[in-house]
Amino acid sequence: MQAYEPLSTITYLNNLEEAAKQLLSYAGSCKIWLFTGELGSGKTTLVQAICKQLGIREYISSPTFSLINTYHLTSGNLVHHVDAYRLGSIEEAIEMDFPYYFETGYCFIEWPTKIPQEIIPTPHISIELIHHDVNENMRKLYAKWITNTH
Repeated sequence: MQAYEPLSTITYLNNLEEAAKQLLSYAGSCKIWLFTGELGSGKTTLVQAICKQLGIREYISSPTFSLINTYHLTSGNLVHHVDAYRLGSIEEAIEMDFPYYFETGYCFIEWPTKIPQEIIPTPHISIELIHHDVNENMRKLYAKWITNTH
């Protein structure tokens, strides 16, 4: 049984290993994760930490300009890292064939509001990073299961 209660923690931006472990445990078998937060909040850094926990040894770069980077797990499964920030239109998002990415492994999406919400399947995990109000090197991290869109 999955834990549907929201997850909330505070983490140091330069040491997200424990947060990545918590998120993987929290998500269980859910492989679609949406990351929100201001520019510079640590979305890509968190994705890098999660990928490291999944066993990816190659450098995880931000797909800001390529939009999607794909990595291979030793299990043969894929990890798709999407940065939708530079999507120019809803049509461009639809043309990207998101169902393929949702069906072929983990799919980590930064800036998911740039994608038509009706094409994002449920369940998925929504993760928000917020700058800590006292320490600029810390982030508040909130995660929750989205089990339906209604």
